[in-house]
Amino acid sequence: MLARAVEAVGDVRFFDAPDKKQAAEWVTRRFSEHGVRVPAAVSRRVVERAGEDIGDLALEVEKLAVHCHPDPPGLDDVDRLVIAQPDVKPWDVTDAWGRRDAAAVIELATADIERSEDVHRTIGQITAHVRRVRQAVVLLESGAGQAEVQQALGLKPYPAKKLCEQARGFSEPELAAAIVRLAGLDLAVKGGSRLDARFELELALAEITAG
Repeated sequence: MLARAVEAVGDVRFFDAPDKKQAAEWVTRRFSEHGVRVPAAVSRRVVERAGEDIGDLALEVEKLAVHCHPDPPGLDDVDRLVIAQPDVKPWDVTDAWGRRDAAAVIELATADIERSEDVHRTIGQITAHVRRVRQAVVLLESGAGQAEVQQALGLKPYPAKKLCEQARGFSEPELAAAIVRLAGLDLAVKGGSRLDARFELELALAEITAG
């Protein structure tokens, strides 16, 4: 593959995230550049905890190689020294919102926020989901069933089932108010408030989740 072909003349950077197997192989080779031989299990554990970003992996390999010198790092060393990156999927957040678990929503939605762009992305994802649940509520209240909701919103069966389950836990006026609140949040984090964007997000999430 191209990465292996150019590796001899320089460091390899993946512009598209490598898969876990590629990343683990890269970690093994990176350790060898530091004069450290590690079993494949150690390289896989580094990737599991640090993620597949090559820049992050390079830093973790160097940290482990220096800290454990002259011995190679083991699995316990990786677990102790490599901070696990959050692996939060958008549906984790929306599932917690559907359960009205405000604490979980806030924890999950803010787990990987590092920049203002992350806040904007999170607001967009949550707003889109709330709008879709409101659409489902309107359809269900008009007499539609799950199949009709699935067809109208262009969903597959399982997402449609989840959406209908969440829709039954909220009223249409409540969801309309949540959409207005999220619009206000969007304005606030784009310069309409002096408060920290993450704090604004947490406040809004608490409000739209609480029953």
